Amino acid sequence: MALATDPQISKILNLLAAEIGDDHTNVCLRTTIYRVWNTEKDALGGPFLKASDQTGKKAIAQQYATILAERAAEDESLAGLHHSLLALADAHHALAQGNDASVLASLTVIVNDLQRSHDLYAQFSSDLKSKN
Repeated sequence: MALATDPQISKILNLLAAEIGDDHTNVCLRTTIYRVWNTEKDALGGPFLKASDQTGKKAIAQQYATILAERAAEDESLAGLHHSLLALADAHHALAQGNDASVLASLTVIVNDLQRSHDLYAQFSSDLKSKN
């Protein structure tokens, strides 16, 4: 069954990965998300320049730094998803070819990507709770 479906499964997983994108400079989901974060970040320029005291400027600078960190974390999560989809395509292909070692290696990549995503989520959840 895996051999018969391998071309279609690979095509679907590669298309999904391409929609997410391998960076945030080409037309893809990562670029769209990156631009949304940049719009939010760029909106702080005016208020920062208009702030009349150091406390106000410091608060806006902190918002700016938070946006950069959240943008990087979201981009890293999407990069991990992109990588995992490609690894899943590799795992399916290896399964179709009867290559158990390659299946295990590809699944290990996916597990590691999931762990990194989980760790990022936990970090930002903790950061949000500590700010409230």
